[in-house]
Amino acid sequence: MLKDRKPNHGYIRRDLLKSGIAAGAALGVAGLGGLTIVNPARAADRMPWDDLPDGESASATGMQLRTIGLGVSVQDRFLNEFQRRSGHEAIGKVAGLTPMITEWLAGGYRNYDTNETNANRNAALWDNGLLQAIPVEKVKPWAHARDLYTSTSALGYDAGTGWPLAEIWVDPSTQREFKLVPQFFNCDSIGYRYDLIGRDIDSWGSLVDPEFKGKVGIFNDSLLTPGWCAGYMKHAGLADIKQTGNMSNKEVDTVIDFLIERKKDGQFRAIWEDYGQCVNLLASGEIWLADAWNPVVEDVKKQDVVCKYAFPKEGFTAWFHGVAVAKDTPNFDAAVDYVNFCLEGWWGAQVAPQGYYSPTTTCENYLKNSYRTDPAGKINDYDWWYNGGASEDPKPGWPIDGRDTGSFAKRWNNIMHWMVWPDDPDYYAERWNDFLSA
Repeated sequence: MLKDRKPNHGYIRRDLLKSGIAAGAALGVAGLGGLTIVNPARAADRMPWDDLPDGESASATGMQLRTIGLGVSVQDRFLNEFQRRSGHEAIGKVAGLTPMITEWLAGGYRNYDTNETNANRNAALWDNGLLQAIPVEKVKPWAHARDLYTSTSALGYDAGTGWPLAEIWVDPSTQREFKLVPQFFNCDSIGYRYDLIGRDIDSWGSLVDPEFKGKVGIFNDSLLTPGWCAGYMKHAGLADIKQTGNMSNKEVDTVIDFLIERKKDGQFRAIWEDYGQCVNLLASGEIWLADAWNPVVEDVKKQDVVCKYAFPKEGFTAWFHGVAVAKDTPNFDAAVDYVNFCLEGWWGAQVAPQGYYSPTTTCENYLKNSYRTDPAGKINDYDWWYNGGASEDPKPGWPIDGRDTGSFAKRWNNIMHWMVWPDDPDYYAERWNDFLSA
């Protein structure tokens, strides 16, 4: 993740930990100094989140946007561009998923207008009355939403849990008000050093396979790591688990006891804590494979290291990240403008090279005219990240032309489960501590 520095001119500056995010920042906008202020009369019919010509910025409104979120979304390049377009002062704080929720629950929500968080953590804020519903008509780019976020017939929809619709809408049947407005999304898998392993990885089981004893890294997370392990054990016939993303206490016991056995056998070289650590472990070859995030793999590749993202036969673990608006915020209009800005298209195009998808199709307007990713300059960024590049199928071997896990349709037709908030997260945490101390 990205670390805070002291505020500078109202902004929190952050170290861009790895080369991929640093490169992304270089692709973003410059600071606000020297920009020409837009004449309000000329801009009467533009919306506050709409794009502006280079060299222009909107006049100051006197409103603030105070947000908190992970370093993948709360970045200066995004806040600067939002301020340039809207005229609202934009201030951000980077925090981990658990610390930001804890801060809000302790009363800190009064210091923010928006919260940018993983959907599986949002229920804690909504259920405690710290958020307000957002009418769908206020989110204009939602007219271009992907059907994954509007239809029970979409690829990736989980009828068993109702996700992702269950966590987006106050009432999924009417879809008139948001609890959480989707901001970006993806599905997680295994990052692996193809050059060291010598073949493609196609199973979560590789992470617990004795063949890779001492070469594996796993994420220190009480929900996500037991989830993928449950998916592998169910698929392999090692356990009878009903919902791998939301297990009973007995099912959690089965999975954690299995992981403890593997840990005692020396399977895991590292239990990684943050984004930069996982990048370094894979890039250095200290570990050969890990339950990694997509941007981790892309950042390792940018160091000229042969690293790939697996297409697991058990399926990917799906998630979405969203923007929620604090109750009683004095900057409601700025908060809604920020939500619209994140969905207008520029934002989604900026995070596509990190491996993320946008919940609206507006990013196509930017990506189809960009060739930042393809070294040969033949495949535009939309075809590379959404259509799979040279083909829609997952890419075997090395080198590859396009997204290693293939097209959007291939990925989202292969979902193991969504990362939901389980019925008894405290028991997950209790047993995970047993694993860490074993």
